[in-house]
Amino acid sequence: KAFIQNDVPCVESLQFSNFDELLSITKKIGYPIITKPLDLGGSGGIKKSDNEKDLKTAFTYLVEHTQKYSNDYDSTSDIFVAEKFITCTNEYSIEIIGDGLQSKVLAITKKYITQQPYFAEIGHEIHIQNQGNEKLINIALKAAQAIGHKIGMAHVEVKTNDDFSEMYVLEVGARPGGDNIMDLVEIATGVNPYKLHTMAYQNKLDLSQVTIEYKKNSAIGFLYPEIGTVNKLTPLSKEDSKYVKYVKNNFLLGDDFQGIIDWSTRKGHIVFQYPLDIHINLLEMTKELSDKLVGVINNE
Repeated sequence: KAFIQNDVPCVESLQFSNFDELLSITKKIGYPIITKPLDLGGSGGIKKSDNEKDLKTAFTYLVEHTQKYSNDYDSTSDIFVAEKFITCTNEYSIEIIGDGLQSKVLAITKKYITQQPYFAEIGHEIHIQNQGNEKLINIALKAAQAIGHKIGMAHVEVKTNDDFSEMYVLEVGARPGGDNIMDLVEIATGVNPYKLHTMAYQNKLDLSQVTIEYKKNSAIGFLYPEIGTVNKLTPLSKEDSKYVKYVKNNFLLGDDFQGIIDWSTRKGHIVFQYPLDIHINLLEMTKELSDKLVGVINNE
């Protein structure tokens, strides 16, 4: 509602509580359709449906995921939302800091998503080539302003086409971004977003005194070994660690890995840092290193 009132481009979210209500929504907006929890995060419960058969499966996944985690995160377990599917394929998050008088973008993060019908985030990258994109900056600041954000960090997610002529705000929250994005900001700029966030709420932040200068590229890739049962765990060699800042590997021997569909199925990550003039293929590098870190037996 705040987006519509402030002319922020977005997709209408329609609420439902049961499958019959969801079916009625599909008759109104048509397929493909996205179903989501009302107020959970991490892409959990989100799935695309192209027909009624898909919709039944998506609804079951949505309800099961929401009921499993709603108590842990103090979220709603019996109200969900449906949206028309956005065909734009690029997704970014924009990290904003406000001091009460002005707001500034700290970083633009390129997001990498699993293949449909799921939308789990499997990588984030702060690369110098994406910084300063005026279209992303303007739409993010407008979205944050629409919800009344003025102080501390805000995290805005935007979906776009290749030339940024079509853009939709997916989410805005008056909070720091998750998935270690704040660590990526600090690696790339030397600026600690949590410190700025705290200073803002203590009324000690003056953004006119804060300069953002990109010193490195930074990224995070979530471990994605082959499908199967984990039978070997191996540390990375020095040669393989050229651009690796650190690894967090939560896989255990005997784990049954069936891929990533949301945050709850991710089991570790690699954080990268590399010079501004270097480009890496984040997903390919993460996959290559994942296979070296985690050995599996294919159960088929």
